Amino acid sequence: MQRRTQLIRRPAVGWPATMLAIAYALTPALAAVQSFLAPPAEPFVWAALFGLLIGADGAAPNPSRTPLVRVARFLAHATAWAAGFVPLILAVGAALPPIILVQQDLIGIIMRFQGLAGSPPPRSIDFLNSSATRLLADLSAAPNAGQQGARLLIGVVGIILTWIGALLLGRAVGSARSMHVLVLPMLVALTIVAVPGGGGGWPLALGLGLAMVFAAVAGFHRNQQAWEQNATDYSDELGRDSALWASLLIIVALTAAWVLPLWPGNPIARAFENLAVVPSGVAALQQGMERSDLDDQTSTIGLSTLPSLELGQSIAQGPPGQPALRISLNTQLIPGPVPHYWRERVFDRYSGIGWSAYARVAPQAASTTDIAFDGAIIQNVEDLRPDRQLLVGMPDIIAVSVSTRAERFEDGSLAALAGDPIVNRYTVLSRFQEQAPLPARDRDPPDLRPYLQIPRDLPPRVRELALAIAGSRDNDQTRALAIETYLRELPYRYEVQRLPRDGDAVDQFLFDMRSGYCTYYASAMAIMARSVGIPARVATGYVTGEAGPDAAYTIREADAHAWPELYIGERWIPFEPTPVRPLPARGTNQPTEAQPISVATPQPAPWLWILAAILIVLVTAILVIFLVRRRSPPPDLLTQAASMLERYGKRQGLPWPESVSIREYGQLLTKRPTSAAGSITTIVALIEQGRYTERGLGPFELATLERVIDQLHEASEATER
Repeated sequence: MQRRTQLIRRPAVGWPATMLAIAYALTPALAAVQSFLAPPAEPFVWAALFGLLIGADGAAPNPSRTPLVRVARFLAHATAWAAGFVPLILAVGAALPPIILVQQDLIGIIMRFQGLAGSPPPRSIDFLNSSATRLLADLSAAPNAGQQGARLLIGVVGIILTWIGALLLGRAVGSARSMHVLVLPMLVALTIVAVPGGGGGWPLALGLGLAMVFAAVAGFHRNQQAWEQNATDYSDELGRDSALWASLLIIVALTAAWVLPLWPGNPIARAFENLAVVPSGVAALQQGMERSDLDDQTSTIGLSTLPSLELGQSIAQGPPGQPALRISLNTQLIPGPVPHYWRERVFDRYSGIGWSAYARVAPQAASTTDIAFDGAIIQNVEDLRPDRQLLVGMPDIIAVSVSTRAERFEDGSLAALAGDPIVNRYTVLSRFQEQAPLPARDRDPPDLRPYLQIPRDLPPRVRELALAIAGSRDNDQTRALAIETYLRELPYRYEVQRLPRDGDAVDQFLFDMRSGYCTYYASAMAIMARSVGIPARVATGYVTGEAGPDAAYTIREADAHAWPELYIGERWIPFEPTPVRPLPARGTNQPTEAQPISVATPQPAPWLWILAAILIVLVTAILVIFLVRRRSPPPDLLTQAASMLERYGKRQGLPWPESVSIREYGQLLTKRPTSAAGSITTIVALIEQGRYTERGLGPFELATLERVIDQLHEASEATER
């Protein structure tokens, strides 16, 4: 016999109406996607789905009468109603730690439990302390914070209303009561997101139509159940008619949403416009704002013929196997504590979508490249690239054998060298960056402010992540290595999604994509280093390539690379955050265990511990309910047993008489000679225990009931044959 035990409780309004309720609950997320404020849509989706689930489960009848189950169930639902939306609000306010940080903390906790050394300290709580405090401050200032404040207000208010609306809508799904009233809060949430948030009229019209269709279909399902219980005759065409008329209402609503804006001077459109006018800074809901720019921008940015570095694009100039450079040296490169690269250009200004160089351009004459000094690196370069405008060399470049146009920053450091004229063969004299002389003590220190600038509209969670990872380290070197280690644990791939027009590249990379080109990794480390007070810049060029005999190197387009350079110990030091590139042998310079310092992470907020306790109680209550409710029989198993008993009696020629109890009917069946007498007696006893006692049926009784149902089914089939 095929067992009909239901693993998923059938909704009180039926599955078609439930699907309509899910679609209706997702309309605020659709309006968020359409809004010009662009609040995050994912929290709206989770608020709708989880709110529906919790509301439907809370409204469904509880088959168990055990006090423990009732108390645990009430506790779980009360906790979910009160605190279920808090993580969603944190998500709207960009205050949740990235997944990779949580994963690293979990691995560290497991390592500490196992007694393994070298496990990093947990940093997710530090991130939450900082980000949650910042979110509270942002919420207080949101009414006067322009477009960003409007986005936060619409997101938080919309999420709260969507959560409440989904809970009440789920209650309508689970109980099939007060449907016309319980669908209204979700409509309020949709209106808030669609009208002041600029989400457009058609999501609002679609939600209104789905609400009416849901109410019609669910109402018919409830009436159908009542008619069946009262043995009232009805036509199945009534259900199709209800769905048809409700669908026509959707079409009319969508058509009105499309036509009304085209009607010049219509009062409804003016009413919505007036509704969208709100006081103070939320007036930004009426208009977009241009992206903020960098501090102290000037008009002289880089060489006029050199493009900026746009993130999201490969920096290679051809197929991976295509030779780009051939370089012969006076000495073989020996691996050291810092990575070695053939550098082409350096960038110091980050715009949110790419890098540029604020530098002065001046002609530079050819110079002697055969100067002998300790650590001198002479490079004979053959440039095979189709676009060979920029010269390449091992930093720091001291002299070049050809005339160039030199691009230099305000502090005098070299940003790029362009051939003047362009040549394909030249000689470069360099020394390693870690061997560069320190700044003269009799001069003013270099101005490092340009290397600490970040865009005004950089999402604050980038800085909060940097502080959580490196804020408690005791010096710039260990901070830089901590950031490098974190980034190297992110996945790497050459296929990345395009950045949104109004998004920040580093923020999207760290919290959404979590994978990308080397330019993303270099940019992320540079901006995170600036966030903790370390001057940083981004360089592009090539890794060392394939070493041949006589210190000759072949560099291919697959070796094109970007990396960050950080100012540590009064020198510019390169780092390697991209996972696919090997790390140098740093010896004792590896990151050490975190040491507390005065500028570390903010103090824990007391309410965070309260939130953690609430979440723990919620999870515990849900587990208790799950384990206890497994003891309760599926809602239709007892009905299935009674139906099988009646079917067996009919095949024996003894239908179930009216006004006869199940015990009396079982006695009538067992009076006749039958091999199924034992199964009949067991079924009757278990049905009475499950329906009329507080003890209910345990796992053993449930298994016994399923077994004897199968036995009675086999006996019934044998009788018919």
